[in-house]
Amino acid sequence: MDAPMELLTNGGRRRRNRQWPDDEKARIVAETLRPGTTVSEVAQRHGLKANHVSSWRTLARNGKFGAAGARGPGGVRSADGRSGC
Repeated sequence: MDAPMELLTNGGRRRRNRQWPDDEKARIVAETLRPGTTVSEVAQRHGLKANHVSSWRTLARNGKFGAAGARGPGGVRSADGRSGC
C-alpha cells in the first residue's frame, strides 16, 4: 500500500542562510560565558545549533570577528566585563 507523499517547496527560491552581524555573534557568544549557562541553551534560545555557536566561540577566541579589535583580545567580553573566552 502506497502512502501519500507531500512535497514542500519554497516557491522556486533558493534557501538563504541567515547572515549574523559580528556584533550579534559576539553578544550571543558573551551569553555563553555567563556562569551556569550552557552553549546548548543559548543556541536554542536564538534558534541556532549548539555546534554553530561553539564555532563562533572559537572564532571569537581567535579574534576573527570584525569588531574583535574594539572588544579586546578574544573578541568578546564576558558577563563580568572581562575580555576573552
